Amino acid sequence: MPLNDNEKSIIRRFLGREPTQAEWLVFEAEWSEHCSYKSSRRFLKLLPSKAPHVIRGPGLDAPLIRVGNLVVSFKIESHNHPSAVDPYNGAATGVGGIVRDILTTGLRPIVLMDNLHFGLFNNPHSQWLMRNVVRGISDYGNRIGVPVVAGEAWFDESFTTNPIVLVTCVGVGRLEDAILGEASPGDLVLVIGNDVGRDGMLGSSFASKVLDRDRDEIGAVQVGNPLLEKLLIDVVIELRSRRLIKAIKDVGGGGLATALSELADQFGLGIEIHLDRIRTREAMTPEEILVSESQERLVIVVSRDALNEVEDVLRRYGVGYDIVGTLTDNDGFTAITVMTKSSTYPSSSSPMHQRLIMTQRSHST
Repeated sequence: MPLNDNEKSIIRRFLGREPTQAEWLVFEAEWSEHCSYKSSRRFLKLLPSKAPHVIRGPGLDAPLIRVGNLVVSFKIESHNHPSAVDPYNGAATGVGGIVRDILTTGLRPIVLMDNLHFGLFNNPHSQWLMRNVVRGISDYGNRIGVPVVAGEAWFDESFTTNPIVLVTCVGVGRLEDAILGEASPGDLVLVIGNDVGRDGMLGSSFASKVLDRDRDEIGAVQVGNPLLEKLLIDVVIELRSRRLIKAIKDVGGGGLATALSELADQFGLGIEIHLDRIRTREAMTPEEILVSESQERLVIVVSRDALNEVEDVLRRYGVGYDIVGTLTDNDGFTAITVMTKSSTYPSSSSPMHQRLIMTQRSHST
């Protein structure tokens, strides 16, 4: 759901001023139910998460668990509203997102599973949702070479218009394959994969509010590209095998607003990003680029010394990339865009060098 009045007052008091439009968008994404689990995190904290075999517990994109001589990672993605509005693309991008979560560990995704909840089987709308959700999951998984090996379906009239779509991905590898994550001031930040569009704009906020049947919410649903996701899997495995990646973050709920701020927070560093360096498929404002949830994108951290090798690998696989900024030794999140006469951004009154954000890291409530 959108930020409530109490949350807005906390933000104003924290910053000591009225937030910019970009800052409001960052907080709306980070503090959404979808990203912060603000209504359920007190219950999630009751679950056990520490043991000798737990290499990395909750808090990042996916965990790492030691199983004998191997390391396993697994994660569940919940997709409700997107699949209710656009069941094929909503379910398909749920697969893409959970596969990328596993990729952030450096392990290879090997299998998918699902848990689906629909309305009564004889209801025509439920049948339409079910056919397209199942098709979306299977099509995406098959095209990226990660098969669906198990699943279950439940039927109850309470899910007639808003199904529950849960997709699990499992990855496996050796301990030396795992990317545990490291970074230093001066390391470069790259966005690799898809270019950016308006599909999935503020999808995390959309997924956190009560679904309004009278509104057209199709623009909040991402459109997946499984063939590009397959290339992302292959390129990450090669970059990991050559020890060229220091850290990876999925661009999922909240888009770059959450991916970049959480990446910096993970290492206790600041981050400075140039939004005008990011490829777009249509004219977009800097704020739109910041919160777009266009799929098939990852943020990677590489050292300056490794950049040439990383670029060679990305070009060989045909995976697009943008060198968008650096990690810094302060604790701020700064997004910058350079405005020129040829810019597609509608900002004739904007300065030539516009600083969109200057805040402390946006911790979830």
